[in-house]
Amino acid sequence: MSLATSLSRQTMLLEENLADLSFGLYKPHFNFQTPEQYKTALERLRDQERQVIRDGTAAVCPTTWTVGNSLKEGARMVRLNSKLILRAFNGECEAALADVSWNNITRMEERIRKSAEAIRKLEDVLQISITPEYLQLKLNELRLAHELEQKKYEDREEQRRVREERREEERALRETEQAREEAEREEVRYQKALEKPAAISWLRCLDFEGGPTSLGHRCPALCKS
Repeated sequence: MSLATSLSRQTMLLEENLADLSFGLYKPHFNFQTPEQYKTALERLRDQERQVIRDGTAAVCPTTWTVGNSLKEGARMVRLNSKLILRAFNGECEAALADVSWNNITRMEERIRKSAEAIRKLEDVLQISITPEYLQLKLNELRLAHELEQKKYEDREEQRRVREERREEERALRETEQAREEAEREEVRYQKALEKPAAISWLRCLDFEGGPTSLGHRCPALCKS
């Protein structure tokens, strides 16, 4: 495969992945509600993987080989090569798991499938390959890890939304309080403005004809008969 073809394929995968997410086409394979549930499911799945490896069904060879006319040595050769390809495959899967995030599942799934196919081609002579069962377990592990990251992302976004709503509520409360305080100050200014003409008239009354009304003088401004 040429470099241009490889780059074109990677670009296409990335675009498909982003399109799937933007249009909501990715369908979750699991239905857990919390990150803790996803973590528990991951642990159970990894236990299954270990059991499949112990049972010898993670990688298989359909051919019975002999080495030096020895079936035992042939089986040993297959077992050692199976360990090598499983180590290589698991390493690639771990790398994909380390890179998976909420928005790149398609690319990471393709990475794992390509790794299994590359191992099959490398071991074409001995005919050793990763079994579909083990490949599916690894894909499910990746999907669980992806959905865990997606759940974490959604939780962060929800927390961000709640914080933003709280800030908006606090801002609205502050604005309401400021408006109330300003209205109170305006009322005080208004009352003072109403009182000021009366006070001025009273002072004028004191000067009218030499004294207040208690001295027998009536102020025309305040003491109209």
